[in-house]
Amino acid sequence: MSYGPSFARAPLSGPEQDVLEDTKLNLPDSLRDLMACKNCRKMRPPPENGRDGQCSCGSDDFTKDFEGYMMITNPEKSYFAKSQGIREPGCYAVRVNGGNE
Repeated sequence: MSYGPSFARAPLSGPEQDVLEDTKLNLPDSLRDLMACKNCRKMRPPPENGRDGQCSCGSDDFTKDFEGYMMITNPEKSYFAKSQGIREPGCYAVRVNGGNE
């Protein structure tokens, strides 16, 4: 019995696979401890010993107080990325609430 459309996606091939392989997303291993940059909303794990505490935008101001997240794989072709000023692929918070944690 089916309750709606299946959201399973077939494996990528051809040009889609090439774009995915060429895009360096640096995806997080886990979403549990992610923090969002207050300046550009790019998400990352908390800095650890020996790791840089700065975001790629140059800010070092992060928060765990954010709502939702989105993956941007091709900002040049994404209307949403352009409207939000996102220029590089990655994982971004939809909204940063600004609390310090």
